[in-house]
Amino acid sequence: MGVSSHQLDTAERGFSYRFEAPLDLRMNPQEGAPAWAWLSWQKEETLAHHLRVYGDLPHSRKLARAIQRAWRPGFTTWDLAEAARQVYGAKAPRYLPQVFQALRIALNAELEALQALLTWCTQAIRPGGRLVVLTYHSGEARLVKALYQQPAQEDLTTGHKTYNWRKLAVLRPSQEERLANPRSRSAQLWILEKL
Repeated sequence: MGVSSHQLDTAERGFSYRFEAPLDLRMNPQEGAPAWAWLSWQKEETLAHHLRVYGDLPHSRKLARAIQRAWRPGFTTWDLAEAARQVYGAKAPRYLPQVFQALRIALNAELEALQALLTWCTQAIRPGGRLVVLTYHSGEARLVKALYQQPAQEDLTTGHKTYNWRKLAVLRPSQEERLANPRSRSAQLWILEKL
């Protein structure tokens, strides 16, 4: 799930504030509008919602307003970073990855795509089969958790619930791995078994 290091490190893709480039953020650059254009038709309330839900960002309404004030055709990664700096000040470096993440997730409908994939897996994987998902964001993790926490049926006479999945493991990177690869810090490897 999520974005690859190659996408983050390719300046013209517009996934990172480390390089100045048009704010694109599309997983497939041949489909849909780039983020700089998409931002022009977002309402402040909608944009604030995306920032809060997909980025866990405080002051999301204020940030949405700052982005809309700063917006212009060809809005760049550095324009977005500057709008965030106006809201967060010295704490901006802490929040910048979340700002980019929130817009990327919303623009690409990533959580909707993950939900569709998980629904398909529930039907495609046979009992005893395994599903392994690597998540990098709390929204992704919530969808995977819901997969095994959601009862398939409940016997109304006994109250006994049956489930489609059970969790076998959730693995997180070791301290050594996080030091060697800081981008792994939020990763969780989920291993589920179809019942």
